[in-house]
Amino acid sequence: MFDGTGIEEIRQIIPKPQLPHALGSADSTHQINMLVRPWFSSWNMPKYLQRSSVPLKTPYEHEARRTMIKLLRTTAFLLCTAVAVPAMALDFHKGMEAFDAGDGATAQQVWRLLAEQGDARAQYSLGMYSTGFGVSKDYAEAANWFRLAAEQGHADAQHKLGFAYDFGFGVSKDYIEALDWYRLASGQGHAHAQHSLGLAYYLGKAVIKDYVIAYMWTNISSANGSAIGSAGRGVVEESMTREQIAEAQALARRCIASDYQDCG
Repeated sequence: MFDGTGIEEIRQIIPKPQLPHALGSADSTHQINMLVRPWFSSWNMPKYLQRSSVPLKTPYEHEARRTMIKLLRTTAFLLCTAVAVPAMALDFHKGMEAFDAGDGATAQQVWRLLAEQGDARAQYSLGMYSTGFGVSKDYAEAANWFRLAAEQGHADAQHKLGFAYDFGFGVSKDYIEALDWYRLASGQGHAHAQHSLGLAYYLGKAVIKDYVIAYMWTNISSANGSAIGSAGRGVVEESMTREQIAEAQALARRCIASDYQDCG
């Protein structure tokens, strides 16, 4: 979409998962049930913890029952989560494989199911898909999916949402909103967002023009491997003195050393 980065970002989101051997068969749902059901069977509990018409005699017995119930609920949650997470990752890659095979409809179907469950990777992928990868462009829908993923901390989605606000793709232009999303993504080390943030300072979008800060962010973007960051740094540099460049370089070193927490 928008800035020249595209579907390769989706392919590189996470490595292909490996399910535990014991849970790798197609009958994993049955395996979950077999793991969990015995814990909830009353015959598997001590008799004094089972519900009955006979009241428990002591406060200790009441407390023991409550403790056991909490333990069982926690155990069930952990068992289900341990299986659900890799299964969801596997489904995501099934969508990616379908997309690579030219089956965009299946990819969209798989990702939508995951996205509606709150999977940020799937939400981001649907956003990218809606920008014209195999379907007609719908920037408004793309922005909605990017927002859902961005609000969960997905750096790529944060940058894309910032870009949408910056240039009015699917949303009304809002430089302040764009800057906020650029900052969030930049704080996670997102090189393209760092370039976009530097460009905002260079052009004075929602901030006072500041070539030193602009150079700092484009320099950091370049250091993080962004070719567009390197190009942006060169443009900013043309408007700066040697002293300003030296100051910006020092700020960049400090920013990186602070893990993007102390950035001027």
